[in-house]
Amino acid sequence: MNLVALGTSYKIADHKHHSAEVQYDFKKANIGMFGQPLFVRFGADYALQNNLNWNWGFNFGKGYTFSQRIDFKPLDNIKVSFSDRGDAYNAFFDLKNINYSWGWAIEFNV
Repeated sequence: MNLVALGTSYKIADHKHHSAEVQYDFKKANIGMFGQPLFVRFGADYALQNNLNWNWGFNFGKGYTFSQRIDFKPLDNIKVSFSDRGDAYNAFFDLKNINYSWGWAIEFNV
């Protein structure tokens, strides 16, 4: 893939950041938005409280997906995470085909 990308990340408040990116595939090997080799991403990363982080994003290409991850550190050496993803378009128009998945993890550092 010969991609050209243009993006930015910016701070909207203390501990809150957004990022946006547009990609174009000049080889046209991958079809994205509107049948063109065009892809758009938008996401955010928030530090909500002490030891609690939330990041989320939307990817627009051939499909429209959402994803998010929440991390919590109850102790310095333990992190608990929850993540999920699915089809953003079908979440509104075809809920049976949302292709939703989720998971969680516990990490221990010694």
